[in-house]
Amino acid sequence: MIDLQGRRVTLAAARAKLTLLVFVSPGCSTCADLIPAVRSIWRTERRQLEVIILSVVTDDRKNREFVLTHKLENFPVVTAPDVAAKYQVRVPPYAILVGTDGLVKAKGLVNHLEHLESLLTAARLGHATIESYAQHRGASTLPSAQRGVIGAIEQASA
Repeated sequence: MIDLQGRRVTLAAARAKLTLLVFVSPGCSTCADLIPAVRSIWRTERRQLEVIILSVVTDDRKNREFVLTHKLENFPVVTAPDVAAKYQVRVPPYAILVGTDGLVKAKGLVNHLEHLESLLTAARLGHATIESYAQHRGASTLPSAQRGVIGAIEQASA
């Protein structure tokens, strides 16, 4: 598929890095608020992580405005409601972490940085979602910690 900048993008193919698929909608304020977190994750994890942003909206004009407004020219941004349907993404913002083998490693709703980090942590710990990790640990709710959800999970797994 071709992104909004005219670059070729492949999804879920075997590659050298993990791939974070971030599903957004240009009219979604939570999606807009998530963009700085996506940048932060990309900056800290870019040696081992590719980020692709997928819009669930077919209106390329709105998608291009979203790219310009949020300065996403350096990220591949694809108009892909069909991909969202394939992965059963019902509501953005939603993220899917795809392994180097092309298989889904973790997925879930992502409203802020901690949600994105929790997807990466869950996958590193061998769970598809942070909820499955909590269930595995026998916790009805995740413990809180000063470092947030990630800190609590890392402490529990140590």
